[in-house]
Amino acid sequence: MAEFFDSLTRKIEGIESDYDIAGLSEQEIESVRIAHGVTAFPAYYEEFLRRMGKSAGALWVGTDAFYPRLLEVRSWIVELLAENGVSQLLGEAAVAIATHQGYQAYWLESSAGDDPPAMTYIEGDREPRKRWNSFSELLADELAQVIAWEERWQGQ
Repeated sequence: MAEFFDSLTRKIEGIESDYDIAGLSEQEIESVRIAHGVTAFPAYYEEFLRRMGKSAGALWVGTDAFYPRLLEVRSWIVELLAENGVSQLLGEAAVAIATHQGYQAYWLESSAGDDPPAMTYIEGDREPRKRWNSFSELLADELAQVIAWEERWQGQ
């Protein structure tokens, strides 16, 4: 796990950005746990919070995945899904991790395991738009999109 996050951090640091990488304190992580009603987070997600819970550089810019807005993410996702008649998509054991611009939601399927599957939902859909086999796969995919966008932008 440490190797994954060390590599992720190096790649993010290699992207020009106005945003720093900043993690949460143990007390802040505990406040997120309480807000989400869980006693523990999956190991990879907790490590993400520890290393990048306030800001992840160019990753997830404009996405409510960071503290302190993270404290409200679960309620926002519940509201989004309810408005679209698909409340059942977010299971009781799911860990809400982010919303993007009020129309997209991300969550981990379970708080169990070290690196559980992740999902994203986009407003108006009847099913999740995409499922990743793990949270780390979601992070790698999101970073690959940022890198591809950066390469296209620099090529213009």
